[in-house]
Amino acid sequence: TSRGKLLKKPKLEEIIPGVSDACIIGFLDYHLQRETLDGKNSMWYIDYMKTRADSRGDGVASKLIDNFYETVVKPGDHVHFGKMMHPGIGHLKNKMVKKYPDVKTIGAIYF
Repeated sequence: TSRGKLLKKPKLEEIIPGVSDACIIGFLDYHLQRETLDGKNSMWYIDYMKTRADSRGDGVASKLIDNFYETVVKPGDHVHFGKMMHPGIGHLKNKMVKKYPDVKTIGAIYF
């Protein structure tokens, strides 16, 4: 702290991964790339998505992408998945293309 007092360090015995409700099991990193030329729509770029290894197969990545499309993306927007390095990401992109036909969804396959 500013007074020179040491902060209390957590004891490893007190930290139990996966038990707390506040435990992060995945995240989606995205940014607004730019607005369309007419200024009516946004162009979103998905930078990175990661899920915890012990939660894979539980649909966490699908829920992250769905939540992104429902809360951030609006009809007429563009979403770029970037370089898709894993077949599972390509599957999610294709799923979003079908589920949200009013959003232009693209991405480059690199697997």
